[in-house]
Amino acid sequence: MRSLVRVVWLVAGVSLSIVTRTFGQENTCHCFIKGIVRDDHSGQPIVGATLLLPKTNQGVFTDANGRYQFTGLCPGKYEIECRIVGYQASRDTVDLVEGHEENFRLSEDEIHLKDVEITARRTEAPTTQPLTTLTGSD
Repeated sequence: MRSLVRVVWLVAGVSLSIVTRTFGQENTCHCFIKGIVRDDHSGQPIVGATLLLPKTNQGVFTDANGRYQFTGLCPGKYEIECRIVGYQASRDTVDLVEGHEENFRLSEDEIHLKDVEITARRTEAPTTQPLTTLTGSD
């Protein structure tokens, strides 16, 4: 019985050690991609643009100054997409070694919507109901 208890404690200790090493490790990837997204015509920063790294399924939005930043990336090649409604999407490839600054200038995109027709009909109220008048003494 004692040997069974020792085996159980040994298995539990090894399992805990593996879990601690696996989940307790720091992220060893310290690279980043940052930049500013601007309107190509006016040069003004674009607020709320979406930037995506499809390889990692990460996405961020630009702040009030058009700035964005991805952190904790490992060295390697990344495709980065920038998009927002009303502008043409832009895509670029970055060969990341340490930190990288990638700025985007987006051109306005024409959005064409189909015509919408709104119609209304007026219907007459039925006149078969008698009118009721209320007075203050009722």
